[in-house]
Amino acid sequence: MFERGTLFRHALDALRAANRPLTTREVIVAMLQARGLFEPTTKQVRDLYGGVQSSLRNWNGKSVVRVGDGVPMRWLIRP
Repeated sequence: MFERGTLFRHALDALRAANRPLTTREVIVAMLQARGLFEPTTKQVRDLYGGVQSSLRNWNGKSVVRVGDGVPMRWLIRP
């Protein structure tokens, strides 16, 4: 559904559109909704979870920041 190397860019788009910190799952749902999938299945979310989570962790402190210490992790665009 997403081309190689584009997950983080789509995740950034979802975070930009949000007015609050989002969990990884919320980011994925927003990404899928932007692609026209308004009710994604659990499998569709699960298939993207690892890639999006890894991308967000790799860019933590650079383009995105983790908000709080709790679980689930919440993310924002870095101010």
